Amino acid sequence: MPFFNWIDELPEADRQVVQARMKVVCYDHGELIYRKGQQGSAFYQVKAGQVRLCNVSRSGKQLLYRVFREGECFGDVSLIDGLPRYHNATAFGRCELWVMHKTDFDLLRQSSPAMNAKLLEFMCFRSRIMFEYFEDASMLSLEKRLARRLIELDDNGKPIILSQTDLAQMMGASRQAIGNLLHEWQREQLISLHYRKLNVLNSDLLLAITET
Repeated sequence: MPFFNWIDELPEADRQVVQARMKVVCYDHGELIYRKGQQGSAFYQVKAGQVRLCNVSRSGKQLLYRVFREGECFGDVSLIDGLPRYHNATAFGRCELWVMHKTDFDLLRQSSPAMNAKLLEFMCFRSRIMFEYFEDASMLSLEKRLARRLIELDDNGKPIILSQTDLAQMMGASRQAIGNLLHEWQREQLISLHYRKLNVLNSDLLLAITET
């Protein structure tokens, strides 16, 4: 199961109702899906491609929060709390999304206790992830934090489509520091590096790094 996918966790009847209200919308590479400060009008599930959630500081520094992959859901928080979007969502590569507009989302929440319960469960899950990231940034070395993130991003050996710059933005570190660690792990055959992507070769050894 993808990391952030509450729809497939619903009972079959509720899942079919939710999916029946969603339409496929396509985005080109780099196209903005929504921007920070915009009022939420829809929520999304990735059908194909990737979506990147990021913000840019006034100085132009970019912080990459997360990359959503096939099956993962995003954009539901603003529909629940009614507050503006708190990040930019951008298509990476050709991207297809299932989209549900706010009106349908609100109607389904009123009629489906199972949907509300699963949404609440996943909001708690996301909160735990955020606390974990904050704790890692405060208490763990960059080596351990990067190893944890690669384990999280690994999808049964499929290539992780992220450059060293992307990983640096996710980790709040310099590209050089990230590059040094990745090349060291490549020499130790923990990972293999390619242009703008990498493969995890030995997740057990990466896990051992996080537990040292």
